[in-house]
Amino acid sequence: MGLRDAERHPRELSSGRVLSSHTPVRAALGSTARNRSALNTSRGNGRAAHEKCLVSNQRTLGVQRPDLSYVKEPAQGVAPLASLSRFRARPGAQHLVEELLRQIAEAIPKSGEPGSVAAAQAVFGDMLGYWLVRPLQKLADLDRQSVGRDLLIKAFGKPEGERIFRSGLEGVDRLEREITVYREDLSNPR
Repeated sequence: MGLRDAERHPRELSSGRVLSSHTPVRAALGSTARNRSALNTSRGNGRAAHEKCLVSNQRTLGVQRPDLSYVKEPAQGVAPLASLSRFRARPGAQHLVEELLRQIAEAIPKSGEPGSVAAAQAVFGDMLGYWLVRPLQKLADLDRQSVGRDLLIKAFGKPEGERIFRSGLEGVDRLEREITVYREDLSNPR
């Protein structure tokens, strides 16, 4: 599915807390698959074992935001890995977070960076939530991708890049970055 179809195809962001480690499962950029956590699989008695360890579970449903995204070309399948950045905007400051995400998407082609970025916004769950997905073919791809402040400085110059970054961070309540892995055995293709 391309980003053009995004508003008609909502994405699910599922995360759970098992003991003290955060174990999210995500749908990867361009996939028509929707991932489900291991808690929802019907294989063996894995569900019962996980329920004994589960402290909390949260699901967020969101839609892709093509206006905050940059995609060189439509995805040809599912990337095996993804860099995931989750943002929570401060109440009333969503416009600052959206502008930061818009500038990050604009900075990728301006700076000559490889790759794409897809943005999504929560429509159920944490209503102040946004997330960015940068697909990766291998972990080494991270070495070629600048992020955040460095990406903005590379694209817009030091004074403007730092101004954009500082202004955007004023609207951010929480920011988390992680690497996720696509697991076909935990996915539900449409």
